Amino acid sequence: MNRWLCCVLLGACAPPSPEPLLEITLAPSQLDALGRTGKVRIVATNGDGTIGMGSVKLEADPGELDETQFELDRFGTATTTLACLATDPRCTEAARIDLRATWVQPEGSITRTTKAVTIGQIGVGAQGSTWSRANCPPEAKLVYVFTDTQTLFSFYPPTKALVGLGRLQCPAVSGARPNSMAVGQDAVAWVGFSDGSMFRVNLRTLSCTATGFTPPAGWSSYGMGFVPDSETSPTEALFIASEKGLARVDILTMKPTVVGSFSGAFAGRGAELTGTPGGDLFGFFLPPATGAGMQLAHLTKGNAETVLTKDFPTITLSAMSFAYAFSSWGSDFYLYTSSDGAATKVTKYSPATDGVETYLTAPAGVRILGAGVSRCGGD
Repeated sequence: MNRWLCCVLLGACAPPSPEPLLEITLAPSQLDALGRTGKVRIVATNGDGTIGMGSVKLEADPGELDETQFELDRFGTATTTLACLATDPRCTEAARIDLRATWVQPEGSITRTTKAVTIGQIGVGAQGSTWSRANCPPEAKLVYVFTDTQTLFSFYPPTKALVGLGRLQCPAVSGARPNSMAVGQDAVAWVGFSDGSMFRVNLRTLSCTATGFTPPAGWSSYGMGFVPDSETSPTEALFIASEKGLARVDILTMKPTVVGSFSGAFAGRGAELTGTPGGDLFGFFLPPATGAGMQLAHLTKGNAETVLTKDFPTITLSAMSFAYAFSSWGSDFYLYTSSDGAATKVTKYSPATDGVETYLTAPAGVRILGAGVSRCGGD
């Protein structure tokens, strides 16, 4: 007999016990088509309205979660980060992401829930399709560097704070070592290795994924950097550089296209790269001759034309053993150099005043091999 019919026939009876409630929320409520991140929050509430306890498993299809297994905190909540990167062909505009959560309560009861998340138009949260630093995830606003021990650090230039994050654990070919890095506006780092391979690193978890990248014929190691297509464009491009010249990498297909060779005084010289929030690309070039200083040049993204921006006659490198890296942050440039095993010296160059200063000397034993910053860097 139906329970409610039973209640009518026999008199008053208690209503059914409320079911436990498991909620999933995402902020922002949509991910944009560039694959920026969102914060996922899970809230568990018992049927009687009290705070839920136990463990939760969370899955995303498609998409990447920083964590998938949680113990609910004293408020019955758990949080993580969701990303659906542009490098995943399923993460296109108007795509649907299914989030699935399973809550196991202490007594063994199981509650499940799902939530559909959509990927909206490029630039969600900004006006139209105009880029805004306000949309950048916090992790994308820092400079990142790694050392010859493959230790990754964040670097916040205003306070000179170097914070160790852990070691890179990329499944590289034996003997290959990381030697360059670029950081995208989605807080994902792209690390180039000495055998020409490239890996993608989640800067929140340090998880490392192979990309299948093969550099242009005749290239081995290379410098690299992201640069926006313009100051307001929501899109950006990855460039790499070697003594062979400049190339652009399509991060959806991982196919490189050679833009051109460096000419004149920069012909045959390797460089590290960085982009600026305004959409300009710069190279920090190895010295033209033994004993000479390093040079900074503006690069034309369409044809690899180089225009000398600044000479650094006092920044020289040992011919036997050296390490160098390069990043911008806001309107300034940071030059990382080391010779013969010495700790890295960081030189700051401010184009607005043409000022050059020794900004920081890293702790003893810290030799920086790669640096990267996204267009989000800068106050």
